[in-house]
Amino acid sequence: MQEAQRSIRIFISYVREPRVSEYVFNLSEYFRENGLDCRIDQYVAHPPNGWRRWCNEELAEADFVLALCTAEYAKRSSSEGTGGSWEWAIIANEVADRLNSQTRIIPVIQTTDDSQYIPIEVRQYQHYVLNDQNSFKQLYRRLTDQPAVVRGPVKEIVEMPPEPPSTEELWPDLSESTGNPRQLRAADPVGPRPTHVSNPIDLSAIMLGHWAVDVQTAGGLSSGEFWIHRSWSGESMFQLAVKFPLAQAEGHWEVRPGHHLVMEGMIQTTMPVPQVAPYSFYNIFDTVSEDELRGVTGLGEFVIWRRIAH
Repeated sequence: MQEAQRSIRIFISYVREPRVSEYVFNLSEYFRENGLDCRIDQYVAHPPNGWRRWCNEELAEADFVLALCTAEYAKRSSSEGTGGSWEWAIIANEVADRLNSQTRIIPVIQTTDDSQYIPIEVRQYQHYVLNDQNSFKQLYRRLTDQPAVVRGPVKEIVEMPPEPPSTEELWPDLSESTGNPRQLRAADPVGPRPTHVSNPIDLSAIMLGHWAVDVQTAGGLSSGEFWIHRSWSGESMFQLAVKFPLAQAEGHWEVRPGHHLVMEGMIQTTMPVPQVAPYSFYNIFDTVSEDELRGVTGLGEFVIWRRIAH
């Protein structure tokens, strides 16, 4: 025959007062009706070995000790009250011995104002204000080891491939380049030669990996175009040109409107590598200065470098 499982044993430590004693009795009966073996002195009229030994045995056998903290209980814990101080001395010694691992002694109070009566020895631990049904449920979960929230399992780590190293410190300053200009190819296997755009487009917010651009004025723009802005120093254009190989390696060139965009004429499109790879901006710009580039294109400040056929 299988042995019956031992009930969780509770002992309530308190100071006998008329109203407090009645409260403790009802609390003990509540626990007993809900499967907990709660023990209080009111169940024992005449302990055969005396109250002190009975109390010591109950404290030793209990799985949890509920300390009902009241004004009189606070006096007893500080040895100001008469009688019963030895009971708290046993509890305080256990707390001191297990300062960092003490889970057995649980302070409970009837109202939030009674928190001032929690003895300093147990003030650092979780206490329960037993003034509503939710509070009783929380305490019952604690006593029966039934947490309201259970953490999920730790699953396998998601593998992420390494990202291309940043080449920011390697970017050449091409604005002062004196090398031989490399002529643009007459024929483009993907699309037509650059065309002029009169709308001001700000590409100063280029970000590696995400490739976000802020367009200050978006009028007459269409999906499927590459936009390059030549700033006064030419730095934005050349940085964009050097970054193009990274965009190809990531698998796409993405144009996304920033938060400065006006709603009319937005652009948001993604272009696959096969449509971008045949045209290497790095190879075109690596020896071309700003003046030389203007002379080749003759397009003024803003240039569309490619229109992709969808």
